[in-house]
Amino acid sequence: MFSMIYVTFSSYKDGNMDKLIAPIDHLNRFCGIDEGVENYKFLYFSDINQDKVDAILTSGLCVKYCPN
Repeated sequence: MFSMIYVTFSSYKDGNMDKLIAPIDHLNRFCGIDEGVENYKFLYFSDINQDKVDAILTSGLCVKYCPN
């Protein structure tokens, strides 16, 4: 519990609070924040039908809108 409070306070004081809740794509870019994906605020997983969690996490892409 203390560590969560510390990270939140430290981020507020020294960093970017938006990075605490921003999704991260498979290229380790913060969606909606990092250069090149400023207008892409959502994370889309292109293939969630795979068996392994690692394969799912490597398919995340920053997108402008979630597809239907």
